[in-house]
Amino acid sequence: MPVVDAVAPVARSPPPAVGAVALAYDDFDSGSEESTDEEDDARRGYMVPVPNGAALRVRYSQSQKAYQCHVCPGRKASRWPQEEQVRSHVIGQATSMAARKLNKKKWSRHRVLAQNDRWL
Repeated sequence: MPVVDAVAPVARSPPPAVGAVALAYDDFDSGSEESTDEEDDARRGYMVPVPNGAALRVRYSQSQKAYQCHVCPGRKASRWPQEEQVRSHVIGQATSMAARKLNKKKWSRHRVLAQNDRWL
């Protein structure tokens, strides 16, 4: 029995129209790029990148006069007026086996945060 190779037809785009002008990618810039306030984004609960490694630390927000956990920003429960309160939160999350089972990435980041601030 002879073996026949089945080749799928290749989809090709139609040739450009006569007299068409090729536009560069920069010509389609909408000008909508705008910088935003990172602290405002975190307060509103928008997704913000979590720092990695040695940059992951507890921060103090001057506008809210509270300490904030970088790992869980935007939540009212993630703001504390005293450093000891945020410390107990971070250590609790870093050592909790229930938190580890629920969300390993969040648990791991709390653990790194506690190690960076020399709490563990």
